[in-house]
Amino acid sequence: MTSVGRTPADRLFQQLRHAVPRDRVGHPLWHLADPYLLRHLARHAVDAGHLDSLLAEAGFLLHADPSAVGAVLHEARSEQARLSAAVYRHSATLRGSPEGREHSQLLILAAERLGHRRLRVELPDDKDWVVRWATGQQVSTELIRSIPLGQQRVRTVAALHEPDERPIAVALGTDRSVTVWDLSTGAPLRVRPGPNDDATALAAAHMHGASWAVIGTADGGLWRWDTNRGGRPIRLHGHESEVTHIVVAPWGNTGHIVSVGADGTVLVHPFVTGIAARQLPWKAYRLGALTLLRNHGRVYVLACTLDGVLTVLDLLTGAIRMVGRNGSSAVRAVAALTNDERSLAIVGSADGSAAVWDPFAGRRVRDLPGAAGSTPALATPTKHGQMLAAAGLSDGTIRVWDVSSGEVTSILTGHTSAVRSMATLKVNGKEHLVTGGDGGTLRLWDLETPGIRPAPVGHTGRVRTVAADPMGAHAVSGGDDTTVRVWDLATGRLTTTLKGHTDWVRSAAVTRLDGRPLAVSGGDDRTLRLWDIVDGGLARVLTEADGGVRRVVTAETEGRPTVLAGCADGTVLVWDLRADALQLTLETGAGAVWDLAVLDSGNRTMIISAHLDGSVQAHVLAAQAAHLEQRFQVRGWPRSLAALTWRGRHLVTVGAGDGTLQVWDLASGNQLHHLAGHIGRVRALSTACADDRPLLLSCGDDRLLKAWDTESGTLLTDHALPETPRTLDVHADGTVLVGMGREVAVLDLSPLLRRL
Repeated sequence: MTSVGRTPADRLFQQLRHAVPRDRVGHPLWHLADPYLLRHLARHAVDAGHLDSLLAEAGFLLHADPSAVGAVLHEARSEQARLSAAVYRHSATLRGSPEGREHSQLLILAAERLGHRRLRVELPDDKDWVVRWATGQQVSTELIRSIPLGQQRVRTVAALHEPDERPIAVALGTDRSVTVWDLSTGAPLRVRPGPNDDATALAAAHMHGASWAVIGTADGGLWRWDTNRGGRPIRLHGHESEVTHIVVAPWGNTGHIVSVGADGTVLVHPFVTGIAARQLPWKAYRLGALTLLRNHGRVYVLACTLDGVLTVLDLLTGAIRMVGRNGSSAVRAVAALTNDERSLAIVGSADGSAAVWDPFAGRRVRDLPGAAGSTPALATPTKHGQMLAAAGLSDGTIRVWDVSSGEVTSILTGHTSAVRSMATLKVNGKEHLVTGGDGGTLRLWDLETPGIRPAPVGHTGRVRTVAADPMGAHAVSGGDDTTVRVWDLATGRLTTTLKGHTDWVRSAAVTRLDGRPLAVSGGDDRTLRLWDIVDGGLARVLTEADGGVRRVVTAETEGRPTVLAGCADGTVLVWDLRADALQLTLETGAGAVWDLAVLDSGNRTMIISAHLDGSVQAHVLAAQAAHLEQRFQVRGWPRSLAALTWRGRHLVTVGAGDGTLQVWDLASGNQLHHLAGHIGRVRALSTACADDRPLLLSCGDDRLLKAWDTESGTLLTDHALPETPRTLDVHADGTVLVGMGREVAVLDLSPLLRRL
């Protein structure tokens, strides 16, 4: 386009773009750009139609103002720009809007998780870390925004609009507060005036040009609140007991509010005025879920009970139109789906299943495949006239089905905990979904823009253990999905999924027998299993523990490969792999084993264990016995453990529940260091001797991975993580495996080690 044909917005954008300093070869130096450009260039790019090209620049994503970039990401159009937008969103989801080095680290990890290779190459590596690869189980290009709520969990969410069409969410938290959030910026707009700690039920709707929330309280109160203007809520005629359920519908001239009290009383109010309440002649005992339906111009109530009974009542007369039964499972969620032809209901049961019902025929139309766990949260979006059903599940995923065929149209990943509530709304003419739950976030999803990332591979539940082959070829991971997965350590390719456990896999390790790599795993099904990594099959079940297996480690004792398993009943099992026999059952008498480590000093092997009673014990392993050599009590409760021998000294590090790291000299029983390690619990520790330096890695609830010098107690470096890590494994060459949420990532500390 010539300068003559350019629009004023385009000319202004180009002038601003050229104001960014450049190096000798013409590369923009975004870190030296004027603050105005970093704050406002993204909006100018939207006005000029150049946002896609701007999102292609790694330097801009690194240094631009996060709130300004986040506000325009929905304007991305090309596939690469939408992928860049997704990377940016996932770099700032649960940690808010990070800055500086932390932002760079999270951007690199997000690019790896989403497979954005071009952006990953252009982002500069960290001075201490290299990200080799990471899985992408909890990322989705359909995710538009994540709003962190801190420790607050979402009980109910409703979706509305401001007068200027900005999307908003009204959220009822588990602390019984009600807050209005701006979904376009992620900022809180207002809170319910007056007492804001007694809400028990929430619903909302838009009618006659205004957005209203209806709030039920513990004392039976019923309040109507203008969420656009704020101000004090208007009290309606309420109940004599706690309000348990509210549904609203903006149908007809007045709209409808239906509320239920703990005593089963059902009240009906006109939505517009809120006056002239009337009581239906029907008691909603043991109510699990409630919704409103339309059929041939009349409005009906669909009430679902904990006995699995579905009842359709005429809203005007209270007469029962239909009674059906949804099997034996309690119904705890229901959502209505109404078009010009028919009214359907999506019913969610306590066993995690979801089904489509024709409530007026009293007929179950079809089951929706893939729903599992506890009661799903339900919503019924539509897309280009297509009737959809969406369910938020206890594993954090959201499944969307075509109601007509029952086929899954998409699986949205991003939540880290159970999804408890969801709502639909239109944003810029497109159908969106707002979700909330136990993970402390509200999330906004675009249901109409197709995903652009290949189907993820990896764990479908929380990762609880990672371990690498001592020879460096393989890595294994295990977790809540009961599988053990084998990865190519160099490339991140999933080579094998090992199935056989029937409950959570708590721990896994890799060893070798006659040069052949084997994996050992244990978990809550109380079994200790041996797997052939090469063949990808179960070699054998070594033993069944009386208590669940909490920790598995491997060692060489007198030249023989040995497996040690710390159990929930306080025992430590010692298994000789070559003899294929249980060598020893060590009774510690100190409660459940939280963590386990082995020290081999050449002439003897020591078992180090951390226990439920707050103690750490060191036993010397003999041929058929073990004797206690050292015991010390840990302040703050031992949650994780690591040990290594360095220059003849046995160093044991304990990660405590209060976030501290405590380094002990095992021979003397003296504490060498008491370090302020993490905010919240220390989740995992791992040690290695790297270049004659005793290296310690720790991770915790603050979502930080930290590297320490064990001898001096010096913090060497850290790396931000997008999810809470629960397991890690470090090796002498600087390779670091970490399990966070459902993800497995491999990082490399070699840049730091070369500098030290």
